Amino acid sequence: MPHTVGHSSLIKTILHKTLAEGLYNDIVHQFSSFYYFLGKTIQWNYENTPPYPTDSLQYEKETRDEIITCKRIRPNDVAFVIPRNNWTAGTRYDMYDNEYNTEILGLNITNGGSGYLTIPTITITGGGGSGAVFTGVIDNGSGKLVGVDVVSRGYGYTSTPTVTITGGGGSGAVATAVLNLSVTGKQKLEECVFYVMTSDFNVYICLDNNLNSLSTVIPVGHNRIHLVYQMVTFGNTCTMYQSHYVLNF
Repeated sequence: MPHTVGHSSLIKTILHKTLAEGLYNDIVHQFSSFYYFLGKTIQWNYENTPPYPTDSLQYEKETRDEIITCKRIRPNDVAFVIPRNNWTAGTRYDMYDNEYNTEILGLNITNGGSGYLTIPTITITGGGGSGAVFTGVIDNGSGKLVGVDVVSRGYGYTSTPTVTITGGGGSGAVATAVLNLSVTGKQKLEECVFYVMTSDFNVYICLDNNLNSLSTVIPVGHNRIHLVYQMVTFGNTCTMYQSHYVLNF
């Protein structure tokens, strides 16, 4: 009988993924045979409290005895999913964004500097990652740094790295790295908390979290609706509420 693993410091995310990928590959490549089944309909003792599986031989025997039909799981029956997140008041939720990653997406030039005769050297340091390489683009007429070309975005960045611009005969150019991290610090969409399930078992995706504000009102309804966030201005007793769309799917 499978045992459901809860939160544990011994079971890491990478192990969860490895186990899921192993099972997925078993089914897709048909290394093993897996089945799902339907059992007899049995009334619960308490309507709002369904019975939970028990890790015991007796429970497994009873479950097998009550099978009324089963079907083999085929490769097109399986797909990777993300964990369930129950909506909780006072939580900052990530906005849906398929560009969350550990790469440097680009550089923002905040000051073009002056006096550049040749292309300066751009160095990316820190941030926990490596491999990001960018080359500068200068305007020969003004001697300013006016753009950058991406050679490599690198990988493994967990915080915004430092950008240093040197050489080229000029000075004063300043740029900042663009790293797309979620509010919760996650860098992969499947790890972000961008959707919630409510007590009504409806699922909502957050399309706008109102500048990383706290979610304070539970979403309701079955169509495109509003999820209310609370904006608190520090130093001010005024509390402002704003609504932004989420999508029920």
